[in-house]
Amino acid sequence: MAKEQITAIDIGTNSVKVLELELSQTEISIVNSGVASYPRQSTTEKITDEAVVEVLIQLIQNKGFRTKPVAVSVPRHAVTVKSLADLPPSAKAEDIDRMVPIQVESELPFDIVDAVYSYYNVQRSPENVSLEVVATKKASVERYIDIAERLGLKLRHIIPSAFATYGVIFDQFREQLAGQTLAVVDIGAGVADFCIIQHGRLAFSRSFAFGGNNLTQAFEREYGISFQEAEERKMAEADLRSPEGSRLAQPWAENLTTQIVRSLRAFTGQDDTDGTDAVWLCGGGSLLPGLQDYLSEKLGMQVEIWNPLGKMRDESLPENLQMGFSVALGVGIIGMAGKERTPTVNANLLPKEITEREERARWKIRTFAIAALAVLILAAAGIGFAGWRRSQAAQYESAVEKLATLERREEIRSAKTALEKSILMHQIASPYLTPLEILREISTKLPDRKKMALTNLNMDKKGKLSMNVEANSHADVSDVIRILNEAKLMDKVKLFNNVKHGAISKVMKEKRPVFQVQLACELNNNAIQEIE
Repeated sequence: MAKEQITAIDIGTNSVKVLELELSQTEISIVNSGVASYPRQSTTEKITDEAVVEVLIQLIQNKGFRTKPVAVSVPRHAVTVKSLADLPPSAKAEDIDRMVPIQVESELPFDIVDAVYSYYNVQRSPENVSLEVVATKKASVERYIDIAERLGLKLRHIIPSAFATYGVIFDQFREQLAGQTLAVVDIGAGVADFCIIQHGRLAFSRSFAFGGNNLTQAFEREYGISFQEAEERKMAEADLRSPEGSRLAQPWAENLTTQIVRSLRAFTGQDDTDGTDAVWLCGGGSLLPGLQDYLSEKLGMQVEIWNPLGKMRDESLPENLQMGFSVALGVGIIGMAGKERTPTVNANLLPKEITEREERARWKIRTFAIAALAVLILAAAGIGFAGWRRSQAAQYESAVEKLATLERREEIRSAKTALEKSILMHQIASPYLTPLEILREISTKLPDRKKMALTNLNMDKKGKLSMNVEANSHADVSDVIRILNEAKLMDKVKLFNNVKHGAISKVMKEKRPVFQVQLACELNNNAIQEIE
């Protein structure tokens, strides 16, 4: 069985993460992995796409990543998710394609003409069809398309980050999710993704602009140091378990708690957070010492730290870096095996025209390859045919020489003369059936020549006839066709087979309407024998 492979890229706030995955039968394994940070002077510095491209080029070259096919993530805050229900139960895929933009147009925060969308989780019942739509601005996906083109990457999938995180959990813990309501918080450097998984389904997702950089910024301001120095000091000193370490870390943790509570309430629609069984944390921000116990106490529920690569046994990455790979891993799983492993979030925001363009390009490559192979086969066949032709020519010349020898024999010449005389006598004695005779026979069958008439008749050597008919009405034309179908020669043998007619046209002759049609049929062999 051929192995599926994909390279997944997560372009984050502080770094890019890349995973090269391989699917063999039912097992997904990591073939290659890497992470690289942008050069940054402060947390408020904006990272340009040029910087992203440069870092990715170095990472891909240094680690030797494959560049096709590639899947990338788009931040959750850049997409809008809408549910559609009550679509007609008879709606087919092409019907849904037409209905989705009409249904969601009024609910999007941007014009539908400026949107790229994908629908997923299609559920059918006897009463209706329901599905979910994810949409984003074209400008958002065009950024990733531009980065991919500058890197020479074969981009195949653009997947929302929250979908990717959910996809990993669903793939790894599918059986354990039944009957559970689980909140997952992926705490990145600049943004945190929040999602609710209820009974194994992605029931809710959002993102909020809060992450590890907010704590780094506190160290920058407190000590007046650079971003890199603040990062190092944060890693060494921030600790919710000690009074000194929690001086800057605790306000950050309180803000994070507030965002998580708001997210839980947004899902439940109530002021409390009851109904959630557990909270899982991942991402680099989840590694703050004491954060797990702090959130458990503040939220009043079980909080766990989840390592997305824990089941993958990737020893090339330190565990603290593995915590930030949930999006990259999920993007790879959905892009490589979404229909089978994550069917409820199998969405792709890569514009269809790009997918179709790539398919046409692949088709051209396959066509050229087939053409080249055909040329090679024809060349080889030509060489073989030349040899075969020489052999056949030699056999033909030998056969001609043998026939000439036979024709010179007296008994052969006598038999040939007798056969020629016999054929000549048969041709003289055989009657010749002319079109005029056929016309005369048909005319006798017509009941009223004022209502219908044959204007032309042709017959080829095989007994196929074509004739033009003029009649006063459609009914008269039908009578002609019926008469030809039923016509018998001397009331004994059916005269015609396969009577067919062309389109009936209406013209004006002598100020009255005339209906014209061309008929075609075949002479019945039995009728010809009867005439003979």
